[in-house]
Amino acid sequence: MFECKLDGMFLRRLFESLKEICSDVSIDCSDDGLTMQAMDNSHISLIHLKLAPDFFHLYRCDLPCTLGINISFMLKILSVVKEKSLIYLSRGDMTEDPVLNIRIIEDVGANLTLESDSLEAQVKLIEVDREHLEIPSCDYSCKCVMNSKKFQEFAKYLHSIGETVTISMSENEMRLETEGEGIRASKRFHSDVGEVRVTSIENLSQIFATRYLVLFSKATNLAEQVSINLSAGIPLSVKFGFSDEEDTSFINFYLAPNIEE
Repeated sequence: MFECKLDGMFLRRLFESLKEICSDVSIDCSDDGLTMQAMDNSHISLIHLKLAPDFFHLYRCDLPCTLGINISFMLKILSVVKEKSLIYLSRGDMTEDPVLNIRIIEDVGANLTLESDSLEAQVKLIEVDREHLEIPSCDYSCKCVMNSKKFQEFAKYLHSIGETVTISMSENEMRLETEGEGIRASKRFHSDVGEVRVTSIENLSQIFATRYLVLFSKATNLAEQVSINLSAGIPLSVKFGFSDEEDTSFINFYLAPNIEE
C-alpha cells in the first residue's frame, strides 16, 4: 500500500514545470520518500526530484513501488486544483489494476470539504523506458543563490537575444552574458546585493543553451530561491529546494556545458 497527502497546487506546478522537458516520468516510492530521475526528450538535460516523508501531510509506503506517469494525463486531472487544495494519492498492492488513485480535496473557506465530497479520479500507470542515470555527486566550487523569479526573468531575457549564455563566477559575483545578431547583453549579480549570495573558490566560465535555462526556470513557482552551481568538468546544477534542510526535498536540473569549437 502506498498513500500520501500533499499540497495540491504544489503537485500541479511540479508537473507543469516538467511538461516541456519530458512527456513521461517514473517516480520511485519507498519509506525514504519519493524520488525521480529523468532525462529530457533530447537526452541533453537531467532531472532529479526528491521529496522526503516529512514534506507530506501524510506519507506511507509499505513496499517499494514505481509510478509510471504520463505528464499530460496527470495535468488534465490536476487542472481543477486551486490554491489551498489538498491531494491524496494512493496505490494498492501490485495485484490490483495499475492505476494511481487521486482525490482532490477543495478548500471552501474555514474548512476543507468532506473527503466524501471530494473529486476522485484515476490515472493509468504506464511502463516508462528508463536507463541508468549518473547523478553528479560533488561539492561545486562555484555557487550562486538568488531569488528564483529574478533568475527566471533574466533567463527569458537572455534567451530572447541569444541561443547561448556564458555563466561566469568569481569570488563575489556571477555574470550572465549572451550575444545575438547585432546585440550583446550581460548582467552582473554581486554577492549580498538584493538577496544574492555568491561563493566561489575559483574563477570559472562556461557556456550553456539559454533554452534549457528557461525550461528549468519554470520551477520558479515551487521555491522562492534557486541555487546555480558550477564546477569544471561536470554539468551545471540549477536547484530549487523545498525544505530548510538541504538535500531532503528538492528538484535539481543538470545541463552539460556547450563544447567550444
